[in-house]
Amino acid sequence: VPFHINEGDMIKVDTRTSEYMERVNPVRKGETF
Repeated sequence: VPFHINEGDMIKVDTRTSEYMERVNPVRKGETF
């Protein structure tokens, strides 16, 4: 995981390779994925 990722940040990870892909904006109340 890159150094610019903080505890609690949501990120995308390729589960096949366990490779970091990108940071994801946190979900706001009332929103769904």
